[in-house]
Amino acid sequence: MGGAGGPKDGSIGVFNASNNQLIKTIKAPIQDNPNQFIMYPHGISVNEEKGLMMVTSTIHPDLTTGMGNTCTLLDLNTYEIKETYQVADSPTDMSAPVEVLLLHGKFPQYALATTMLGGDIWMAPYNTTTKKYDAFTKFFDGSTQGLGWTLEMYIDDSNKLYVSFADPGKVLVFDINNLPQLKLLKTFDADKGAHHMAFFKTKSGKEVVAVQNNLLNIPNLNSGTISIIDINTGKTLGTVNLRTRYGILPESIEGTNGPSNYMHH
Repeated sequence: MGGAGGPKDGSIGVFNASNNQLIKTIKAPIQDNPNQFIMYPHGISVNEEKGLMMVTSTIHPDLTTGMGNTCTLLDLNTYEIKETYQVADSPTDMSAPVEVLLLHGKFPQYALATTMLGGDIWMAPYNTTTKKYDAFTKFFDGSTQGLGWTLEMYIDDSNKLYVSFADPGKVLVFDINNLPQLKLLKTFDADKGAHHMAFFKTKSGKEVVAVQNNLLNIPNLNSGTISIIDINTGKTLGTVNLRTRYGILPESIEGTNGPSNYMHH
């Protein structure tokens, strides 16, 4: 997110996955080209079928120097920038896109983005003629539902999209079979700071999601808990309070199976 440390910096590291050696550092300063740039990159997604990669422009790592409101599309093979998209209501709306998801395979061919400070879900269709994505459009306005701080996206095999909202601590489940229509199916109650998720089956066979409730230890968004929710009934089966038990606040939780491993950063 901070790159070499400048006030409007940020870079992408390309590594050899076998030995963890750095192959290349991708940089595109906004000072060089204000229309095509990489700045404060956080969320990242790849569509290997199309040879595309997209990153978000979120916020300077010190959380005060600057914020972003764009997503940038790159050629996965040449690392050249193809386009930088506004993901905000206006150029001055610092929405802080935090995650991006390039759907591929059997899924509808769209790019999805969540805005941390905007509290919304944005969408852009893939254009087979330009071989890029068209402009992003807001398809879910969190403020109309009393929701804010939109964060993570996960997808399961039945085309359901799980999105966490840190404020007031909810997970919304959408049907994405008919994109660009987002059909809300369920709303799960978590705690303040609802963030990352891990999906698994219990010994009794229940399908559950574990929701980690803490965002950067930000006051009022740092419950320090993990909520265990039955994804079929929406019932909270239990809560692990790491703050009370261990004096720590969880910053992430991830799984290697199921929806957790679908193109997540």
